[in-house]
Amino acid sequence: MGYGEDETETGGITRRRLLKSLALAGAGLATASAVVSGKMLLPPPLTFRGEIRETFVYAAGEGGPGETIWWNPLAGQEVALTHFTEKEIPGIPAGTFNSNPMDPVFRGMAAVWRGVFDETGAWLPGSGMTALLIRLPADRFKAPDEFTGVVKVDPIGDHPASVIVALYDRCVHLCCNPGWHVKAVPSAYRDYRTNPKTLLYGQDPIWCQCHNSQYDPMTLVDSVHPNKTAYVGARFVHGPASRALPAIPIRVEGTKIVGDYLPANAKWYSAYCR
Repeated sequence: MGYGEDETETGGITRRRLLKSLALAGAGLATASAVVSGKMLLPPPLTFRGEIRETFVYAAGEGGPGETIWWNPLAGQEVALTHFTEKEIPGIPAGTFNSNPMDPVFRGMAAVWRGVFDETGAWLPGSGMTALLIRLPADRFKAPDEFTGVVKVDPIGDHPASVIVALYDRCVHLCCNPGWHVKAVPSAYRDYRTNPKTLLYGQDPIWCQCHNSQYDPMTLVDSVHPNKTAYVGARFVHGPASRALPAIPIRVEGTKIVGDYLPANAKWYSAYCR
């Protein structure tokens, strides 16, 4: 007799019928108690009220050996334009970025876009779509003429004019989350099919550590999803991926960076990776 099957008990009652009788009896006592007290013993169903915001919110990451996730202390906060333009960011230890001679050019972080915020203004973890926001020098940045969804930053001191781009952080190969400068790309994965422009500045491209696909954020190109949806994204330069990493059009609203959700692009927002 297999585990969980009924055993015949003395008196003709089975184990299953006995357990069922006890459960029904317990339910009856609970109901009676609720009626007498006038209160429900079980809490009411949870209801959630919130709003979807087009802003970007920092998402904490778990780094591996040798990886530094500098933005983790900002998890849950909205990304501001000043986070790309100031030498230091409130909440981040002083000197964090001083090792980068091009600072704050090439600063980038992981975030979520279109997250849900509750009535207290707090972001609901797990909501939204993963994204990368990266500041890049404007002199060699290139995008199709019709794509205007980048934020332009004027020269600051010795730093040249630059742009901030946002990319949907789901690798088009198998939907992993690529990273931006949390770890150096190993030399074994630098046999690029097309050299990324980031190399001209001594910087690595975007790297997906799952299967080593890489993308050049300085070169946005026209691409097409297998479902025939056209989009603009960061050029694929290495690995098993076969097309661009989709870009998210962005603009500045007050002090925040916000994305422009385009219903026409919903197909690649939700189903562009295989």
